[in-house]
Amino acid sequence: MPPAPGTRQMTPGTLQGLQLCVTDIEAAREELTVRGVEVSPVRHVGEKGWEDGKGDTWNSFLTFSDPDGNGWVVQEAPSELSER
Repeated sequence: MPPAPGTRQMTPGTLQGLQLCVTDIEAAREELTVRGVEVSPVRHVGEKGWEDGKGDTWNSFLTFSDPDGNGWVVQEAPSELSER
């Protein structure tokens, strides 16, 4: 099947840095792990670069690759931004 109009076909694994935001990064990590995804530890940007553990608001991340090899970053967003 050809790609949809206005799109192009890409080689699997060529997309890196795709991003998702969640309001509970530890729950997201647990869900991915339970589903068999190899996930990095939760990390944040500290004074000397990446450090393990949660950081302040907007500063908690984890990474994983999907089955095609595309790279994903999950970032924790403040919970007040979620729909209620």
